[in-house]
Amino acid sequence: MFGEGTRVEVSCDRENYGVAWFVGTILKVIGKINFLVEYEYPRVGDNGMELLLKEIVDMQYIRPCPPTLEFTSFNVLDEVEGFHQNVWFAGVVSVILPGPRYVVKHKHKEEEMVLDHTSLRPRCVWDNGRWVHISRVLNYF
Repeated sequence: MFGEGTRVEVSCDRENYGVAWFVGTILKVIGKINFLVEYEYPRVGDNGMELLLKEIVDMQYIRPCPPTLEFTSFNVLDEVEGFHQNVWFAGVVSVILPGPRYVVKHKHKEEEMVLDHTSLRPRCVWDNGRWVHISRVLNYF
């Protein structure tokens, strides 16, 4: 499934799997479950320094890039993934603004941010080799 040259997303938080996803490309298959991945965007560490753009990643932290879905708008309480600081993160729409822009509450942090429609996508989960769309969830607030 994941061959050389495949665009993928890599979970950047190994302890909280699936919290955030970086976009990358598989450069090399290493054995049966490891891959050398080159990230599309630079990663910045806690100290503000850029981290390696390449790393070896176990298959359990990799998923294919989700299918592109065209959505004209999102509603309050829609689960989404927002693209911010070069990473896709799970969140929920809390306010709709003109533009169209949205206030999105980060699912795993006490943080909200304003994102443009083009920086959002419907939340999907890679489950047993297929994409599953996540419906609205009311327990984030």
